[in-house]
Amino acid sequence: MIPVMIWGTFIMQKTYKGFDYLVAFLVTLGCSIFILFPAGTDISPYSKGRENTVWGVSLMLGYLGFDGFTSTFQDKLFKGYDMEIHNQIFYTTLCSCVLSLTGLILQGHLLPAIDFVYRHNDCFFDIALLSTVSDILLSCCKFNSLKQ
Repeated sequence: MIPVMIWGTFIMQKTYKGFDYLVAFLVTLGCSIFILFPAGTDISPYSKGRENTVWGVSLMLGYLGFDGFTSTFQDKLFKGYDMEIHNQIFYTTLCSCVLSLTGLILQGHLLPAIDFVYRHNDCFFDIALLSTVSDILLSCCKFNSLKQ
């Protein structure tokens, strides 16, 4: 909520009331406490590997910042230009494919990934099905947000 509000202020020139910031802060604080401080230490799966918490929180903050920017920028594009949902979904998916391909190439995992899909043919169907369903759900969500 907080990244969306921050980006909305900068990109869309939206103004929020103090109560909105308070609610967003309290929700974020509650979620943070829930994730970072598990109830029991001896039965919790989080008790091992706690040294990666700073890295995980950093990645989550980066993800939330970029996700907030994406949704706010998409709203601005929809309001500023006569853009269809399918165009936006196509370009979002294209950027995702380029980033994923770049990551696989830079880490040297492209050929092992292709080999895995080649050796496990049924995996390709699952990948295609997941991609298709996610695009359909994204279309439905965008269409519903436009109607509001």
